[in-house]
Amino acid sequence: MTSTNRPDVDPYRLYLSLQAGMAFLNALAFTTAVVYWVQGAGLSPLLVGMVGSVASIRIALLTGAAALVPASGILMRLRSRAR
Repeated sequence: MTSTNRPDVDPYRLYLSLQAGMAFLNALAFTTAVVYWVQGAGLSPLLVGMVGSVASIRIALLTGAAALVPASGILMRLRSRAR
């Protein structure tokens, strides 16, 4: 078995770094999309708000299983206490 000479990585710092990086990329992607909607598609501020709302609702619906996990945990806890 060979050993690697990797430095130990603190999992907490790695998690925070990955979350910060993903937050930055997410903000960059949405900002780029809004700039395109305003300049390229020629949308008014009202239409940009409507398109943004529809995009947010779409994301919430498509990630429904992940969004329901906390709610289902609460429901299971209430159900188990009712017995």
